[in-house]
Amino acid sequence: MGEMPVPGQVYTQFIIRICKERDGIMGEIVGARGTSVTTHVLYVAGLITDSSSAAYAVNGALTTLLGGDAATKMLTDADDALQDPYN
Repeated sequence: MGEMPVPGQVYTQFIIRICKERDGIMGEIVGARGTSVTTHVLYVAGLITDSSSAAYAVNGALTTLLGGDAATKMLTDADDALQDPYN
């Protein structure tokens, strides 16, 4: 029940993409470099402008982790973000 959306609740979407260069994993070519990409999409209750919401707390934690304004860095449309995972 804790993971079900609440009817009428506003959610903020966070898209977190992690890219990692990995050496020596590209099949039969010795020393070839591959790139692993992982995309995580989170829907968090509330707005990042409401200091009493969970989305505000998540945005604050991501801001600390990224060392800047997480909301600006992650402000994107989901279709754009998933279309080119290397950007």
